[in-house]
Formats: sequence, structure tokens, C-alpha cells
Amino acid sequence: MKTKLNYTLLLAFFALLTFSSCQDEVIEITEPNSEETFQADSNLAALISDASINDGSDDNIIDGANELSVNLPITVIANGMEITVNSEEDFDLIEETFDAYEDDSDELEIQFPITVTLSDHTEVVVNSEAELNDLRDDDLNEEDDDIECIDFQYPITFSTYSTNFQIINVITINSDRELYRFINGLEAGV
Repeated sequence: MKTKLNYTLLLAFFALLTFSSCQDEVIEITEPNSEETFQADSNLAALISDASINDGSDDNIIDGANELSVNLPITVIANGMEITVNSEEDFDLIEETFDAYEDDSDELEIQFPITVTLSDHTEVVVNSEAELNDLRDDDLNEEDDDIECIDFQYPITFSTYSTNFQIINVITINSDRELYRFINGLEAGV
């Protein structure tokens, strides 16, 4: 009898607890002001764009330009020795070849055609040294805008909203190229 009374009291206690613990949830939607939203013409968008520019400085021993990079693999002739460059580690082979003799004139001949990637991630097929020189000349007239001290860890997800702050689309970015195009697409209204 005492056990039945304890169970009854325990059941009554939980029933009371259940009814008294319910509360109405209030959903408050506060529309952000323009300073809290990501604007295409904002300083943040410009910085993200600059951080996602193609940095072409790693292969300067081949192309001599910061604003473009050579797509690998390529074949070069460094001081008369043919080197197939399959990865960035192979840049050291060119450097070692140049450093082998101090009194020689270091010469590098690129076997064309090659494909290069510009700072805006556009790929261009280059068929001659003259075409590469034209791209280098264009590079000399441009400021080196890329931000090299920041690397994004991908994937990054962005949600785009309508004017009523309803989610229109969720976009997943997997590379600097995709991020650059996304940010600059916002600026273009795409």
C-alpha cells in the first residue's frame, strides 16, 4: 500500500511538472540593417575577393609574373637540360640547375603551347614566348592585389536570401576559383 502511494505521488509530481514546465515560444524576427548584411560593394567583399585571387608567385622561376601561374605539367629546358615540371616541388630542380654553375647565364626555354591561369582564374592557352611576354607586360601594369597571408579552408557555405529574408539558395564553395567567381558575381548582380 505504501509503495502504491509512493507511485501515485511520484506520478502526480511528474504530471504537475509536465504541465508547469510548458511555455510558449516566441519567435522574434529582426531584420538586419544594411551594415549587418553582406553587401557586394562592401570592404569585406573586396577583401574576400583579394584573398581568393590566383597567386601566381610560386612559379616565377618559370613565368616571371605574379599575376599568372603556369598550369602543370609543362616541359622546360633549363641551361640545356630538359626538365618536366609535374609539381611545385619540381621548381627546385630548375633552381638547382641554375645554381650548379655561378659563371653561366641562366636560360630557361619553355616548350609551348602551355596553359596559364590569370589572377581572375581565367585560363589562357599561350602558344609562344611573345604571347607570354604580352601577358607579363599586362602584369607589370597591375597592382599585386592578392592577399597571401590568408587561406580559406573549404568547403564554405553561403546562404542567399530574398528581400523578405527567406532563404533562396545555399551555395557551397570548394576552391579559391569558385569563391572569387561567387564574390565577383555578386558585384555583377549575377
